[in-house]
Amino acid sequence: QPDSKIPQDPLEPLLLALSSAYRDGEDLGKRLRELFEVLDVDHSGTLSCDEFSVAVRKLNFTPPIYFSPSDFDEITREGSLCDYEGCLTPVAFELAMRERLHRYALNRLAGFKNQRPDQAEMSQVFALKALLLCNRSVL
Repeated sequence: QPDSKIPQDPLEPLLLALSSAYRDGEDLGKRLRELFEVLDVDHSGTLSCDEFSVAVRKLNFTPPIYFSPSDFDEITREGSLCDYEGCLTPVAFELAMRERLHRYALNRLAGFKNQRPDQAEMSQVFALKALLLCNRSVL
């Protein structure tokens, strides 16, 4: 069994913060655009693998986020979301992060099977699962 203190996803601290903060799809989009601006330290309007990796490490998370080139390949669908220079545009970044959030939420829901949540928690889990399965665009 993996150590529960080691994130399964290198972006887990960021995903947890995002998933806890947004109110709806529009608010999430706004937060992702703001995050993109923070990560785009050279103000080029795109995020390279190196820029993304260095910038997320500097975010105030404990433990710090270490994001490898293979992690970047994964979130960019092996580069298919990248522009001709191999960078993420704001639109592609938002899509990649929404996909990552969706997967994170599903993984969190799946984790409940190993716990003994009370009836109220189970109701919330089932409601969340129904929302995720019925309408991915909410994220």
